[in-house]
Amino acid sequence: MAFACPRKTADGSSAGAEPFVFDQACATMARGDITLAAMDGRPIPADAAIDANGQPTIDAALALKGAQLPMAGHKGTSLALMVELLAASFTGDAFAFEAAGEDSSTPTQHGELILAIDPERCSAGGGREAFLNRVEALLQMVEAETQAAEASGRSMRLPSQRRFTTRKKAEEGFEIDEALLRKCQALGESEGDTARL
Repeated sequence: MAFACPRKTADGSSAGAEPFVFDQACATMARGDITLAAMDGRPIPADAAIDANGQPTIDAALALKGAQLPMAGHKGTSLALMVELLAASFTGDAFAFEAAGEDSSTPTQHGELILAIDPERCSAGGGREAFLNRVEALLQMVEAETQAAEASGRSMRLPSQRRFTTRKKAEEGFEIDEALLRKCQALGESEGDTARL
């Protein structure tokens, strides 16, 4: 599931401001992270998945043949079911249990439901400007808390803050380990593409 909300810049404009945005699985560990762990031969957390026989496993390769476990127990299950009902039922796509036989090494073909809300049409909220002011009131309070947490040695941030910072740094270029570069090139060539790294 993903969510995005516009924000204002310091001068009060919403144009060019980094939005509040997140994209996350309803599982304890995303399938992509389990796939990476399997490729690297790393164990996964004990509460992340079960194997094909329904037994808990820390073996990422066995987890890929089984199922991911939901985050937050029954609350995560409810969220996962909501996402399945919205994304698969409305679009006529396969539910997770129906897609279980697909090749796990390739991306799934999945349905998406995108819902957009125009705050200008929500008269009770006071329109777009009032909405953006309320957004900033909440997020600036959280940002102040994150700064206080950082000052006391705790790590805390809004979703996507690290991604925006990393993206800015990547625009300047970045170093990559030689072994990882060769691995990326091999993956690109195995797909029939010429890797341009």
